[in-house]
Amino acid sequence: MSQQYRDYDDGRSAVSSFYGGRRSHDVFRNAEAQQPPRQRERRDSHSTFFGKHVEDYSADQQDYRSPRSPDYPPTGRGSHSAHGRDEEANAGAGGGWDVFADFNNAGPRYSTAFGVKNDGYQPLSRPDTLGSSKPKSSAYTPEVEMVTVPALGPEWKSSELRDMTSRGKRDNAARERKVAFRQWWRDQRGLCGVPWLTRKTVVWGAFGTIVSIGLLLVFLLPRVPKFAFNDDTPLNNVGGTPVFNRSPANFTFQSALDLQVDTSGSFIPVHFNSLKAEIYSADTYKKVAEGELGPWTFKAKQYEVIQLNVTFAYEAANVSDTTWTNFYDACKNKIQFPDGKRPGLNLILILKMKILGLIGTQKDSTTMSTVGCPVELPTNAG
Repeated sequence: MSQQYRDYDDGRSAVSSFYGGRRSHDVFRNAEAQQPPRQRERRDSHSTFFGKHVEDYSADQQDYRSPRSPDYPPTGRGSHSAHGRDEEANAGAGGGWDVFADFNNAGPRYSTAFGVKNDGYQPLSRPDTLGSSKPKSSAYTPEVEMVTVPALGPEWKSSELRDMTSRGKRDNAARERKVAFRQWWRDQRGLCGVPWLTRKTVVWGAFGTIVSIGLLLVFLLPRVPKFAFNDDTPLNNVGGTPVFNRSPANFTFQSALDLQVDTSGSFIPVHFNSLKAEIYSADTYKKVAEGELGPWTFKAKQYEVIQLNVTFAYEAANVSDTTWTNFYDACKNKIQFPDGKRPGLNLILILKMKILGLIGTQKDSTTMSTVGCPVELPTNAG
């Protein structure tokens, strides 16, 4: 080969070797002169990538020859497994060769190829300055470090995206309540997080509560008393001058109802907030009198007589009105009748009462027949 090609060969050999330092051409020429030609040992490039399989080659152990040299022996290519490491042959020794190892961050790393072990955490600054305090210089910048970030997980599923919406949260809450109710109905869990509040316990507890309330109502709830009136004189005269006019036709006078109150059905005293009496004519169903008793308390299990003051007042169009005529005839003087007996009045008594402890207004009514007029008009009246 000419000197021109040898100079070109010198230029290419200037690139440093992957396994060692730069070799001198003088070493190659001396080796050609002193040693017989021999086949170049081939290394598996894949095995040299991993640091733990790399052997330390020095300049004395390696024999490099220029492929353009005329002295390069034209020998054939040897077996690819004669030198280096066969990964498939050694697959059984390490649990099998995983083709997805690099994608799952489980394969060998380039950082350990040449005997340097790295766990993925590489500080950019010196280790002795990591814990140092911030310098006083204004040009100080925070130290940056690089850490291997784990691989991203799978994307959100459609069910997970729906669960993050308001409707999904409501559906999940309703489903949880339904499951909790079914478990409580089967006596598998307690009510409101209380273990012993099972369905059986709640049913018996509710039954006992209802019975207790019923007993309390029997003894503590006031009862509406019964009323009765004096058969002989249900209406008593309380004084005053009765007034009967023909033009306009009207009458007015005062009286009192003689009532008897029976509280034998009550276990506690009965307190009346109000007791109102209304009297109607049984013949014409027109209101002729009313009266009211203020707050009053009656003892339990007793009979008590009261006088309820009422005021009779009625106004008609003329003297031919039936209601006015009936009251005028019933209240005339006795000497105006041959037998001395005045005609009676047919009345309807309605009692309206508000009792402490009872809801609403309680009512009671009765009919009084042939009741004598509580007042007597003078002989010269109207």
